[in-house]
Formats: sequence, structure tokens, C-alpha cells
Amino acid sequence: MGMYRSTREVPAATLDALLAHPMDAARNDALLFTPDGNWRLTRSELPDDELRRRFDCPHVPTTLDQMRTLCELDGGKYGSDDDEPTFPYLLAAIETGQLPIVLATHDVYELARRIALPSPVVAEPSWTGSNGEQRWGFATDVPTYGIHGFTRPAAIAATWATLRRGLERWPEHRAALLEQYASDIAFFYGASARGSAALFVMW
Repeated sequence: MGMYRSTREVPAATLDALLAHPMDAARNDALLFTPDGNWRLTRSELPDDELRRRFDCPHVPTTLDQMRTLCELDGGKYGSDDDEPTFPYLLAAIETGQLPIVLATHDVYELARRIALPSPVVAEPSWTGSNGEQRWGFATDVPTYGIHGFTRPAAIAATWATLRRGLERWPEHRAALLEQYASDIAFFYGASARGSAALFVMW
């Protein structure tokens, strides 16, 4: 048992609707879930020609069905050292020219010793209480441990831009990067191309 992290891609319009009424659980659940509790948002509404135009990275072959499919990124078990993500170190390594270090080990303690992460960015609040206190997340009655936050399309696009620079700068390491971080690359490439946002869900 335990809590498991998931990042779910959602259309930008869905995030806007959630932010308009963040504490209306019934409304939020109608946007996000089917009546039996399954995730509702699975396919892009963009036309196929537009999807083909947007998916323009030659280093990440993508089928039309993959272009149409909204992504989920599994974050592993919360609090487990075995599932501690190395992805932040990958982004930092691309920016600082240290990509080979991240590809050589997934030991987070070794990576923390050798690669400096930038100062963490404070998450954007979802709403502000009547007393002016900032709050995070969205109300839901679906049996999850909560929807704790979100990422706007611009931030997703910026992450993909970093990943693409890594793919283009180190052709000799491209295959290893695509293999070791396949899920992260697919998520940020797809969500960026579709202009999507993301929600952080705990199951």
C-alpha cells in the first residue's frame, strides 16, 4: 500500500476551467472523471493535420495514435528512495553540459553530490482564501489522495525545449537519453506539442 504519484496531461482549457472553480469537487470530477471513476481525458481534440505539424522533432519518432493520446507520467511510490526521480538532475545536467554524468548513474545521492540543482520554484497556488492565504490543489470526491497542483503549458514547453537541446547537442548520447528517459521525453514532447497543461495526482 501507499501513495503513488502521477502527472496527468490535460488540455489547457480544462486547467482554466478548474482554476475558475477550484473547490467545486462535483464540477471538477465531471471535467476529469467518468461516472465510474476512470480518467476522462485521454484523447486530443486537435485535427490530425495540426498534430502532424506540431510533432516536428526528428529524434523522437511518433505515431499518429501517440500524437492523439494524452499522456500520463508515473512518478512512482511517494517516499520511496527506489522511486526518487532523477529527472530534475537530467534537466540541470543539460543546462550545465553534464549530461554524461546523469546517463552513467541513477543514484540520486551521487547525482546530488555532482550536479547542483537550481533553486526550487514555488508552485503556483490554485486559489486564495478569504483571509488572503494561498492554497494549492483542486477538490475532488473521486477516491484519490488528492490533486495537489498543476503545471501551465508554458512551463511544459520550456521543459521540452531543454530536453530537445539535450537531444540535439549530444548526438553520441542520444540513443541512451531516449532509452533511459523515454517516458519523460514522451510526456513533455507530447504535452508540449498539444499545448497541454498537467495536474499532479496522488493515488
